[in-house]
Amino acid sequence: MLKELESKPNTSTTFPLELVLVAQKAAASMLKEQLKALIFEAKQPTPPASALEEPKEKTSEELVLEKYHGFLDIFAKPKAGQLPSHHE
Repeated sequence: MLKELESKPNTSTTFPLELVLVAQKAAASMLKEQLKALIFEAKQPTPPASALEEPKEKTSEELVLEKYHGFLDIFAKPKAGQLPSHHE
């Protein structure tokens, strides 16, 4: 088999040395930039899992001052969403 390969003519395309060198330099430069980008990305801090969660809706107790906790039923969603009846 080795003799068969040696006897076959080389049909591959050859490129000028200058073109090969420029292509090698361009490829090396691209790899270098990709490596820089990967290093930069790796150095970025990962946000804690709690920062990725949706914020929890606050309860009425958290939103209303403590001195008004006696009126929490007024501030609860069912009553807070209703307007008082109209009086003439």
